[in-house]
Amino acid sequence: MFVLRIYGPHFEDVQRVGQPTNLTVQAGSSIHLNCRISLLQDKTVSWVRRNVQGENALDLLTVGLHTYTGDKRYKMEFQYPHNWRLKITNVKKDDEATYECQISTHPPRVIQINLHVNAPKVMIVDEFGDPLQEKYYEIDSTLQLSCMVRNVAMSSSVVFWKHGEDVLNYDVTRGGVSVKTELMDDGANSTLFIAKINKSDSGNYSCSINEYQNYTIMVHILNGESFAELHHGSANSWYSANYQLLLINLILLIKLILCWPIINDR
Repeated sequence: MFVLRIYGPHFEDVQRVGQPTNLTVQAGSSIHLNCRISLLQDKTVSWVRRNVQGENALDLLTVGLHTYTGDKRYKMEFQYPHNWRLKITNVKKDDEATYECQISTHPPRVIQINLHVNAPKVMIVDEFGDPLQEKYYEIDSTLQLSCMVRNVAMSSSVVFWKHGEDVLNYDVTRGGVSVKTELMDDGANSTLFIAKINKSDSGNYSCSINEYQNYTIMVHILNGESFAELHHGSANSWYSANYQLLLINLILLIKLILCWPIINDR
């Protein structure tokens, strides 16, 4: 019977040598990239990132137990007895790349991991599904905001609603606040209702699934004034400010013209 004998430093996962591993993770998660090595002896293990979109440039991440990147989300977390695993916290879309675990032999021995990142989409939308930046309501009406979450499994997650820094999902102090969320395999639809709103309900409203994926809009509460009147007032303020600036410049120009002959005589 033929027995394969391997001498010197080598990867335990022989099938990964020369065959990149594909790994897909969710944005915002924390992951470990495993690299199990036997008989390392006096050799060194390094992790590098190959940015395919950046002309295949290599970024050195770790050497041995030391981290060489300024990005604190990257860290070497050695697992006894011989797993030289790279930890990445709060994975971002920009982390998509090919990661190489290298042994400092000649030539270097390498295994590769192609990392793909699914970035959820979180948006507060109108009735047509288009993203909103701001919304207007009349005082004493019912506020209704719809949040659309996509590209993430939501079977056990929660869609959070905030007014400023106050979480509204479990608010029992104000009254009239309710949240209705429909979870799906690839996301969720969540709607926030606030009855009999008043001026204090104006401000920033945000929808989020974690601290990294969120969306914020500005809500205005109108007390009798119409939407057109509100914008007309803003326009008047703009014209007033620009008129004052123009007047100041005109006065300075007149003074300069009047003083010009005196300056020339000198």
